[in-house]
Amino acid sequence: MATLQLTGYSAGIYRLTSHQREEIRQFVDQNRVGEPTFTVSGFASTSSNHELNLALSTARAEAVANFIVDLKIPNDKVITRSFGERLFTGNDRKGQLSMAVLIEAL
Repeated sequence: MATLQLTGYSAGIYRLTSHQREEIRQFVDQNRVGEPTFTVSGFASTSSNHELNLALSTARAEAVANFIVDLKIPNDKVITRSFGERLFTGNDRKGQLSMAVLIEAL
């Protein structure tokens, strides 16, 4: 399983930068062998309430997923997940994903 962690998001921003688009393009091209499924997980910081963070992490994941589909990956091979500010990398805050999108090629 290959992963790409997109960072560089500013607070409240979900749109992709040109640099992020290029990172995604390279990642998809490197993992295009066979029929991979791409799982896109969006995360936000703890700077707002849970509802706003969940909406922002959803928007981030969807922006990335839409770009992956634009790269000719079938829609049914792209799965989005949104976690808001929740910690899902264990109980250690050092591993927390914040203001990021994690892409996994399975």
